[in-house]
Amino acid sequence: MGYYSFFEFEIKDATIEINKAKEIEKQFTDINNANVYGFWGVSFHTDNNGKLLDIKLREYYAKFYDDELFVDELQNALITGEIYLYFIGEDGTKWGYRVEPGKVVPLCNVWVPCE
Repeated sequence: MGYYSFFEFEIKDATIEINKAKEIEKQFTDINNANVYGFWGVSFHTDNNGKLLDIKLREYYAKFYDDELFVDELQNALITGEIYLYFIGEDGTKWGYRVEPGKVVPLCNVWVPCE
C-alpha cells in the first residue's frame, strides 16, 4: 500500500528555462529512476517565451514521495515568478512549497477562526 495525496498548484507569473524543463520531464519519465513516484510523466506547458502555462501530471491523486526531489529540480529551472504546490494527504495532513528561482520555501497549514 502507500500514502496517497491530492496535488494542486498555482502558477504566478512564472517563466521557466525550456531546456531545463525538458531535462526535468526526461528525468521524471525514466521508468528506472527509483526516486520517481507521483510526478512520473510530468510535463510543462509553456508559450514560446518560456512562460509557464500549466503543469500536467498523469494523476493528481498519487503517492508523491518525490515531492522534495521535484521542487528541488523545479527551483533550478525557474527564471521568474513563483509556483505554489499544495498537497493534502489521505489522512487530511496538508503541506506545500513555494518555489522561486533558486529557492524552495516549505508551506505550513495554519487553522484560524473564520469569525
